[in-house]
Amino acid sequence: MEGEILANGERYDSIMPAHSFLTDAQLAPLLSYIRQAFGNSASAVSESEVAAMR
Repeated sequence: MEGEILANGERYDSIMPAHSFLTDAQLAPLLSYIRQAFGNSASAVSESEVAAMR
């Protein structure tokens, strides 16, 4: 991701680093943890969803 975004009222304008060094199998549980942490209750992310988004 690149360009300005607004998150929780804060503006950010940086380049998001690529995570291409992680496999889909490694990235899916990481994304699932982030989606389910901090009081969130989002569903888990599958390897096939990661592959489709790449």
